[in-house]
Amino acid sequence: MKSVAKFLLSISILESMALANAPEIRYCANETSAFYYLNKAGTEKSELPGILIDFILDVEKKLGIPVKIVRRTRRACRTLIEANEVDIYGPVAYEVSRDKGWAYPPLKNGEPDPQYAFTMSGYTLFYNPGSTFSWTGERISDLAKFTIGGLEGNSVVENLRSEGIQVQTFKSTSAMLKRLQNKELDAIAVHDNQVERVTEKMGIKRHEKTLYMRGYFLVFSDKFYSSNKELTEKIWKFSSDYINTPEGQKAKKKYDSLEGF
Repeated sequence: MKSVAKFLLSISILESMALANAPEIRYCANETSAFYYLNKAGTEKSELPGILIDFILDVEKKLGIPVKIVRRTRRACRTLIEANEVDIYGPVAYEVSRDKGWAYPPLKNGEPDPQYAFTMSGYTLFYNPGSTFSWTGERISDLAKFTIGGLEGNSVVENLRSEGIQVQTFKSTSAMLKRLQNKELDAIAVHDNQVERVTEKMGIKRHEKTLYMRGYFLVFSDKFYSSNKELTEKIWKFSSDYINTPEGQKAKKKYDSLEGF
């Protein structure tokens, strides 16, 4: 019995040593604010950095590996991870076109296994009440007669365009909402959490049907993944449904009473 305990202890020590010797992890996050996931750049050490930063700091604490947080635009983060200049990015939805230049969790039925998703989230349509916009929610193709707004880089843009839907892209949520208010768009397709609190105040209506439900995963640069496969597996497992873990619930509680950053 003692020999078994001694063996397990030695394995634990070796594992800790391996993690301690692992390189600094460079995490790239969007530089703009998106409640409650990310606060603006420069708030990483504040009490309310956003739940993604809370998660990354929990990774640092749990694995004992220093993490460097890099804030860039969404496009710049993707360029950096493809160039192996940062190690982690996301969470992002899976697209075949994105399957080169970074590593997703193991695939299941052609897509990353949902058990590794940081969160499951849906895209929903928002529109002006009293407008001519209408959709039964049965067929995406029925949206072809409308102009839909979407945020640059969001997977819903590619999905809708692949089905023949006209989509105008925007770099900021505020610019997109302004165009919707001015009736220059028929509807916008976004994550509920990106605009729901704002749209309630603006009188913009949320469609009852969800467009797409997707898993969102952390991705690693190819170089980091090939050199640190065990470590990436640990982080993927820790990230799995993080918001509903004890750590995630503790972090989320800080934001529940807030309307924004």
